[in-house]
Amino acid sequence: MTEMIPTIGWMCDEPSFFRAARALLDEDSETPSAKSADKYLYSQGHIGSTNVVIYQLPQAPPAERTDHQSVEELVGNLSHLEAILVTGVVDGTVSPKINDGDIVICSTITGSEGSTPSSTPSTVQLAVEIIKKEVGADGSWLTMSASSSTPSETLENVATVQTPSENIPRHPQLHYLNFDAPDGQTDAGILQGRLKGLKKAVAACAKTGRGKTSIPVVLILVVTRKFGIGGDNLQNEDLCSKTGLYAIELIKTSSETTPISSTILQGTEKILQTLADPEIPPFEPQQLPVYGNAFLLVIPTANQYKIRICKKYIEDRVTDDVAVHTVILPVESDVGEQPYNAAGVVGAHNRISNAMHRLQDEEYKAILRSKGIGTVILMAIENYIQFDGVQRPADYGVVVVHNASAQKSTGCFSCGVTVPPAFVDRARRFGYAGNPNYGRVTVGQILAAHVPGLDKADWHKLLAGRSRYDILEDAIGKLSFPR
Repeated sequence: MTEMIPTIGWMCDEPSFFRAARALLDEDSETPSAKSADKYLYSQGHIGSTNVVIYQLPQAPPAERTDHQSVEELVGNLSHLEAILVTGVVDGTVSPKINDGDIVICSTITGSEGSTPSSTPSTVQLAVEIIKKEVGADGSWLTMSASSSTPSETLENVATVQTPSENIPRHPQLHYLNFDAPDGQTDAGILQGRLKGLKKAVAACAKTGRGKTSIPVVLILVVTRKFGIGGDNLQNEDLCSKTGLYAIELIKTSSETTPISSTILQGTEKILQTLADPEIPPFEPQQLPVYGNAFLLVIPTANQYKIRICKKYIEDRVTDDVAVHTVILPVESDVGEQPYNAAGVVGAHNRISNAMHRLQDEEYKAILRSKGIGTVILMAIENYIQFDGVQRPADYGVVVVHNASAQKSTGCFSCGVTVPPAFVDRARRFGYAGNPNYGRVTVGQILAAHVPGLDKADWHKLLAGRSRYDILEDAIGKLSFPR
């Protein structure tokens, strides 16, 4: 293997974290090398286009796991180092809000005393913010289970443990802590010992002229009291793989993505013609009593724009002498946050079915009686991404109207709006909920994370020149009423 110049230093404070990190490299040196009379091990390779050197730090008590002498040697030998990542364990309770098995991410600039860190965030710091905007606190994508897609194609064949221990959460929550907040205003106080060793090392190297005066540092640490002694091997390996997967995604994101100006994407996508009307599966029949001639409109979402569109649909089709009452009943679509392909129709159908089941509650039976309801109408609007069988992915809206009293349904698709394939691919990198068409992260959320100021729910307006809601309203305006 040709020796490479590492640009990211990845430090692991336990042997199992070191093994997990090595397994995740795209290409790894054949065997770890020993440094300083076997004081610690290192291995080098690359992740995507980024060169990486991984260090296993000497064993030390929890509060001293970042050994500053080892870090000093690393920083001194690699004066061009762009960033340092640390994966490891935090013993004890960091904050009442953080549960056992959760992961804390701390990004900061560490440097010598008196140095002035750049006001411009490094690529690694920007990557931390992008991932935070993309997935928030959701750590469900940090798994290599066969039922989920992985953050990167390079992780698909990695031989690591896939089923976590029952002692830890199946999906950890991600917590972003701020080292730079004033004393007493941060949850990261217990982690300061970890940063202290890094500060000493960077300061020592800068003083001798062998290193930079400041280096971006990201700590990716799992919070648990069960690691090592008292923790089973399956649990330990799972914890290590989760921090490693986050580090991998962070490195790849820092090398692949940068914030995009909205002017670059403005008007770059097209509005497509609508599709043929959807085939709507039958709904479970409901035995609804008739108390009068009033209408009850049930809208299974809290989205204010969709509520307005649905109300207008009914108002335009009911005579003035008929009272219309509305119930907002938010329910799940059961197709993930981002439906793909056929999951769009399934999601709309599920929302109506789930809302109908809720109507059996006494609270809503009382509304039917007190308001003199004779007709119950349920409406669902579900946006989804179509990528099967098309040249370019596109976002469509599907509208389903169900007359539960007459047991009749109708539906339509809106016009489509094409979307850059790279953003669809990135959304899918964060996995799915049981079915490949049930995405965990919306394409809009990915777009908004990379384009400052973009509305994640209505990116259509910038990219194609028309609001998503105007497109939906056009489609609904032509939709017949089920009688």
